[in-house]
Amino acid sequence: TQKTNKGISSTIQNDPENFVAFNNGISAVALDKGSDVHRIDDNLFLIKSLDKMQIVNGGQTTVTIYLCSKEDENRNLEKVVVPIKLTLLKQNDEAADLVSNIAVFANTQTAISKSDLASNKPFYKQLEEKSKSICCYMDESHSKDDCFYWSFERTNGLYNTRKRILYNFSRGFEKKYPEKNKFSKKLLAKAVVAASSYPFQVCLGNEKCFQFFNEKIEQNAIIPSDIYYKDCISSLILWREADLIIKKAKLPIKAAVLPYTIGYIAEKLHHYLDFDTIWHTQKINSNLSFAIKIVSKTISDYFNSNLVAHPNILMWGRKPECWREILCLNADNCLSLVDKGTRKIDFFPVNLAAEFISKASNYNDLSLWSDLLRWNESCHCFSSNDIKKLQELISTLQYSMQLSIKKHKENAKTLFLKAVNNGYNFN
Repeated sequence: TQKTNKGISSTIQNDPENFVAFNNGISAVALDKGSDVHRIDDNLFLIKSLDKMQIVNGGQTTVTIYLCSKEDENRNLEKVVVPIKLTLLKQNDEAADLVSNIAVFANTQTAISKSDLASNKPFYKQLEEKSKSICCYMDESHSKDDCFYWSFERTNGLYNTRKRILYNFSRGFEKKYPEKNKFSKKLLAKAVVAASSYPFQVCLGNEKCFQFFNEKIEQNAIIPSDIYYKDCISSLILWREADLIIKKAKLPIKAAVLPYTIGYIAEKLHHYLDFDTIWHTQKINSNLSFAIKIVSKTISDYFNSNLVAHPNILMWGRKPECWREILCLNADNCLSLVDKGTRKIDFFPVNLAAEFISKASNYNDLSLWSDLLRWNESCHCFSSNDIKKLQELISTLQYSMQLSIKKHKENAKTLFLKAVNNGYNFN
C-alpha cells in the first residue's frame, strides 16, 4: 500500500541503520538443484549462486528500495540491511505448492480466508492429483499430442508458480495446461453448488459459498473418484458457458441470474444432467444453450419484477424463499429438448458411515473403539500411528466418558471411516 511504501522510504532516508529492525524483510525461493550454497558455520551460509530465485513475499520492500536508489543516485544504501528468508526447493510439484503457500501465509497484509486454510484437506489434495492425471482430448481420435489438462489451483497462484518454476515458461506448458482451464476452490464451489440446486448459497458470496461447499464435503467424507472429478469439470464448463450466454444477452443482475439458471435447469431435470457428454466434448450442446437463454431471461424478468418488493434484489436472492418462488416459474418447456444423462448427478452423496460417527452418542461409545481395536488384530488395517491414536481415544473415554477436544473427534472420524472402507461393519 502507499502508506507502507512511505514508511519504508522514510526508514531508508532517515534511519537506515534500523531498517533491519523495522522491516519484515523478504521471503524468497530458489531451486536447490542448480544453486551453489555452502554451510560455513552452524548458522552461516555462503551463497555463490541461486537458480531461478524469486521473491514470493516482500515485493513492496524490494520495489521501494529500488525506487529510492533511482530517485537519488547519490543515496548510500550500504547501511540498509534487508533480512531474507530463503527456501531451497526440490524440483517437484510440492515446490510450486510450497511457493503459493508462502505467498499466502507469510504476507501479513493479506487476510487468510477459510478457503486458504482448507487447501491441505484430503479432498482438495486428491482432487489436485486427479487434475494432474486425468486428461481431456481436443478431438475423438484421442491423439496423445492433443491431450490437455484442467489445472486445479489448490492454493492461490499455483498455476503461475508451476509455469514459472517447474516449466521455466516452456511453450509446451500452455498447450498442455491452457490458462483458460485453471480453476480455484471458490470457482469450483460456485459451479458445483449451483448445479446441486443451492443457488441462494452461491448468492451469499464466494467465501460463504465455499464454506457451505466445504462443510458438505467434510460432512459426507467425500473422496473424489475419476467420475466425480469429471463431473466437477463438467459443472465448471456449464457455469462458464452459461455465464457467456447471459453476458451476451446483457441480462441485468447476472450475479443472481447465473446460479439460479443453472440450479433451475438441474432441478427440473431431476439432476440427470448429461455431464458425460459435456466432459467428452468439453462444451455444452446447442439445445442446452437454447434452454439457458430461455430460462435465464425468465429468471432475469422475475428479479426485475420484484425490485419494488425487494429493493436490494441480491439480498433477496440469498433467501431460500426466493428459490422456492423461482422453482414455480413456468420456464421448463424448453427443457424437453435437452438430452438427459443416464445417471443422477450428486456432488454430496450421503455417507452413512460419516453420518453415524458424527453423532456424539456414537463417537463417545467406548465399546465401539474397543471393538475396532479387536477388529484390527485380524485385518491389520491401522498403522502403528493409527493404533496409538485409537488407544488415546479409548484412554480419554475411560477417563472422561466423552471426546471434547476437536482433534480427538477428527481422529475418531478418520479412523472410523478408514476401518469402514476396509470392511468394518458398523450396522
